[in-house]
Amino acid sequence: MHAKYSHLFLKTLFLISILMLLNPPDAQSNTAQLKAWCYSVAMEEATTSLGEYIYFTTYDGSSGEPPHDEDDWGNWYIGLEMKPSTLGSSTYRADYIDVDDEGIWEWGPLTLSLSTQDSNNNGLLDFLEKSLSANVSFSGTATPDWNRGNVYLTTTVTGSMNRSANTSRGSYSGKFQNKQGSQNFSGDWYLAGGSGTVTYDPGAQSAHIQLSHANFAGTNEFSGVATVTIQSKDQITFKTFTLSDPDEGETITAYTFTLQRSGRYYRGNIQLDDGYSGSSWRDYYNYRVEIYDTGDWNNDGVPDLTDPPPKAMPWLPLLLD
Repeated sequence: MHAKYSHLFLKTLFLISILMLLNPPDAQSNTAQLKAWCYSVAMEEATTSLGEYIYFTTYDGSSGEPPHDEDDWGNWYIGLEMKPSTLGSSTYRADYIDVDDEGIWEWGPLTLSLSTQDSNNNGLLDFLEKSLSANVSFSGTATPDWNRGNVYLTTTVTGSMNRSANTSRGSYSGKFQNKQGSQNFSGDWYLAGGSGTVTYDPGAQSAHIQLSHANFAGTNEFSGVATVTIQSKDQITFKTFTLSDPDEGETITAYTFTLQRSGRYYRGNIQLDDGYSGSSWRDYYNYRVEIYDTGDWNNDGVPDLTDPPPKAMPWLPLLLD
């Protein structure tokens, strides 16, 4: 080959190699794994050794009637929610309603301290993770705001909560004790949360979300699209978006949140407009979210979710002219 053309050929080959390196082929969509855990749990009614029933609903800090809905016949409907005093706290609260054969005996706030931890350091107490078993002891107090007999006694509450790994339903049992005596109680409790996928084109400003979510009321198959902004290789923000389950007529809104990267995981807290549509008040709305992404185009340990391949530089093709 003539030296002049050989030099031109090598130059062209070199520039094409640079162009391919800095302008990779269109990236295929990536699919990351999604998990969501509610910080609240559902406590079904407790039956007691004295034949009474203890119901639980959302703690609202008020001394008036606990949060409930009421039908035309005066029957109360409640949400069963027990929630942490602050996110990540092992102190949980609910409003309780004690019912005997004659109707409501008393109501007031219940505060429990749970013996649980975050053994895998993912920002969530172990007893809230479906994949982990739960064997939690608790102690606390029940303090009446109203009592039918005007007997206002603080009651000591002790007991335990148990659940097998990979199940959402567990059981609880314990004892109420005050100056008038004691009674044993037991019931069931439930987790809320789910798993799904986040599908995205690396570098794009949107992501498609699918979430199979379950709570004590049933299961929903949610889907929707979120606008995302990469803040850095370690942070990504999801703007407020809506997830819908058209078959069940259910819709939830997730407010803007930012996830922090740790290795291939992105974690953070989110708030929903309302996590349980069966009640007229807002409940079950605080969640812990985790995205696990194995896509890594340059094998640098940072997933493509926040480290997408570089875009083409428009001036590079001019070098080949």
